[in-house]
Amino acid sequence: MPNMLKSGPCFVVAKRYSFDQMQSQFQHITGLMANMAKINILGTIAMEDAVFTETNITGEIESGKYRKGRGAVNYFAPGSTVSKPVNNLPYQLFQQVDRLERHLRLGAAYPVSDDGQSPNAFVTGRGLEELGQSASLHVREYQSVLKEAIEELDAKRLEYDESLFADVRKPIAGMHNGTAFKETYTPSSDISEMYDTRRVYGVMAGFDEPQKIITGLQLKQQGIIDTQTLQENMDGLDNISKIQSRINAEKAETVLFESLMAQAAQGNPKATMAAIEIRKNPQSMTEVLDKFYTPEGEEPTPEEESLIGQEPQLLGQPQVPQGEPDIASVLAGLAGGVPAQGGPVV
Repeated sequence: MPNMLKSGPCFVVAKRYSFDQMQSQFQHITGLMANMAKINILGTIAMEDAVFTETNITGEIESGKYRKGRGAVNYFAPGSTVSKPVNNLPYQLFQQVDRLERHLRLGAAYPVSDDGQSPNAFVTGRGLEELGQSASLHVREYQSVLKEAIEELDAKRLEYDESLFADVRKPIAGMHNGTAFKETYTPSSDISEMYDTRRVYGVMAGFDEPQKIITGLQLKQQGIIDTQTLQENMDGLDNISKIQSRINAEKAETVLFESLMAQAAQGNPKATMAAIEIRKNPQSMTEVLDKFYTPEGEEPTPEEESLIGQEPQLLGQPQVPQGEPDIASVLAGLAGGVPAQGGPVV
């Protein structure tokens, strides 16, 4: 069928051709593997025949019926002989299997480390590291192939979207920093022949979980990555921003609780009552801390205090000062006939 994309190919064929038949990279050792499987089966049969081999008895039995199995006892007449043929065939077969395995590895260039076997005679730290090198190389190769394939596929998708839906307003939805979003775009103006994309794997892509934790903590300790990057590379951690908010809230709550306990140990009655409330209701510790560290009311400023003192005069009411009157005010009140502050009327 014709291809509508300008980047090609000109035609799209819904079929894949090969020369004669599909062959794998280990096709040339299929015969050796079949022969190895055959000798394994023969070795198993020979081992069973060697364990359950026949018993040759020469003489006369005196205990009646011949008994078999564990713990069985048979009595024979004097001069009788009992023999069991010896068969070394299983061991010879196993040696041949080892030879075939060596031929397989030499012919296929197949390292023993791919099967989890140490190439060294004794297991050391370097030997264990070599076991994971082949797997790491395979993973790195797969990542490179998938990265390039996805980038090429993204380019085809963007070109297809722009060529088929040029002026159509289309919706797009997704997740960003743990928050869902929904927007609309026009392919002709928003894409504008920008088909190149970039796919980047995480800093610890391909690591197993224990290796992620150990290596990630080492990188964080050396200042190479931050905590959020380590969290983004851990499997199973979703909505990193919410997790970070919970961690910060837990740290603040721990500091406030320790401060409350210190004040209670110093004899602060309010802190002691808050500690008792937390002991009675541990699940309401957050509410108790909020209540303890929330001020009851702000102290008035000097300007506000002066305004409060002038309010009675503004309302046309006599202001009554606080405290005992002095001698000058008492004498002035007596001379003018005005009742002194706190004194009798003359």
